[in-house]
Amino acid sequence: MGCRIETLLLLLCIGFGIAASPARGAVVENCLGTPGHAPVIWRCDHGTTWSVRGPSLHQVWPKARTQDLLDQMVREFLSVHAPELSRAAIDIAFWITAPENNPSAAQGRLLVTVGDLHFMLLVPLDSARWTATAANSAVFSAGSTYPESYGYRSATLLLKRNESATEADFDAFVTQVTGIDSAPESFSGLWYVLGTPVFAESRTEALLASANGSPSMIAATGLNHLMEWIAWRDPVFAFSLPTVE
Repeated sequence: MGCRIETLLLLLCIGFGIAASPARGAVVENCLGTPGHAPVIWRCDHGTTWSVRGPSLHQVWPKARTQDLLDQMVREFLSVHAPELSRAAIDIAFWITAPENNPSAAQGRLLVTVGDLHFMLLVPLDSARWTATAANSAVFSAGSTYPESYGYRSATLLLKRNESATEADFDAFVTQVTGIDSAPESFSGLWYVLGTPVFAESRTEALLASANGSPSMIAATGLNHLMEWIAWRDPVFAFSLPTVE
């Protein structure tokens, strides 16, 4: 596969350091803790492993095994949903998001950049339970990234039916324009969820918006944007995977 480049993402700000303050007790080598975390959560680089640790929270990721796992998992996901990118160079960054009122319920965010595509996998901290599916993936619009944005759910598009259109006519119109056989599913009044191919959400929205007769059938469209609870969000590790020859 070739050489993989890895680096621990460092946030440079007051209060970050390689040692805990006296008030926190012991020295923690090669680790970063974020000011304002109470209790503190440490993100560490131990040479051959990465880890996070805090009250009721301790997870270790062996570097080589983690890189191999993500190499295979992400490329398999791309081979299904964006095959033209499945052999391209990939940048991966792992973030931890810890609810302020319950840090032990922390989760992971795997950020993936390949070509112009930027998406995220919502995963637990335990790498044995990592998966890459439409259900746990989110896509970022051009120019946006985590945590300023949380992205939008992949494979879904929100549609509001024009109240003057019948449901049958609405369904037929959406199918004709998009080529998607499954009908939109109603979830609240005139609002529907349309299942789309992964990474085709914004393209499908544009197709519907520009189609002849769209205003008479569709009152509004929207990407299914994600929201997150109030939490601390910090980078833990990042690395790059080279192009597969």
